[in-house]
Amino acid sequence: MSIAFQQVFFSYKKKQVLENISLAIPARKTACIIGPNGGGKSTFLRLCTGDLQPEKGSVTLETERPYSVGFVPQNVHYDAQFPITALEVVLSAFILQARPFGGYPKACKEKARSALDRLGIAAYANTPFSELSTGLAQRVLIARALADQPEILLLDEPTSSVDPEARKAILDLLTSLQGLKTILLVTHDLETAIDRVDMVVCLEKTATVFEPHEVCKHFGIGLYHTPFKKGAP
Repeated sequence: MSIAFQQVFFSYKKKQVLENISLAIPARKTACIIGPNGGGKSTFLRLCTGDLQPEKGSVTLETERPYSVGFVPQNVHYDAQFPITALEVVLSAFILQARPFGGYPKACKEKARSALDRLGIAAYANTPFSELSTGLAQRVLIARALADQPEILLLDEPTSSVDPEARKAILDLLTSLQGLKTILLVTHDLETAIDRVDMVVCLEKTATVFEPHEVCKHFGIGLYHTPFKKGAP
C-alpha cells in the first residue's frame, strides 16, 4: 500500500520536468503535493498511475491486491452527447468484470451504489452525467475511484472549481479515509488540506518533503519561495 520513487527523472520533449526524485509515502499515510504551475505535480501522479514511465529511476506502488489503485484526474474529457448516467460512470470502474453482452454483476452494482451513497449523491444515480454540475460530477468521479475499494487513492486537484457543498463533502471524505488508505493529493488549497495530511511534498522539478507543521503559511495562499521550511534562515 506504499508509494516509492527512486532517483526518478522525467522530461517532455527534452524539457526536464522532474529531476532525481527520491521519496516514499508509507502505507495508510496521506501526502499532499504542492508547488507552482508547471512544477511537475500532475506528471508525478501520472507516473504513479503508469500512464507515464520515468526516463531514469523507478516508481513502485505496493498493494496487497494487484493494482489496487483509484485515480481521480483533474480534467475529464467526454462527449456530452453520449448517454451515460452517473451510476454507469461509477460502474465503469468494473469494466473488466462486465458481462460479454452487456451489464454488470449484482455485486458490482451494489458497490457502485454504495460509493455514490458515500459521497452523498445516491439520488443522482440515474441522472445523465452531462447534466451534473461541476461539483456533482467531481463527486461521481471520486465515487468511481473508490467503488472497488482501492488501497491507494490518487487525486489531482479534487476540490478545484467545485461548489462549497461539494468541497466540504470531498474534504470530509478524505478525512474519513485517513489511516485506511494510502492517499496522494495534489492541491493548491493547502490551507484547508494541511490538517488532513501526514506529509507535504513540494514539487518544483525536485522534491522537498515536510511534516505539516514545518510548512510556511505562505504556501496556504499559493506563494512558493525558498526557504520552504517555516522559520528557516
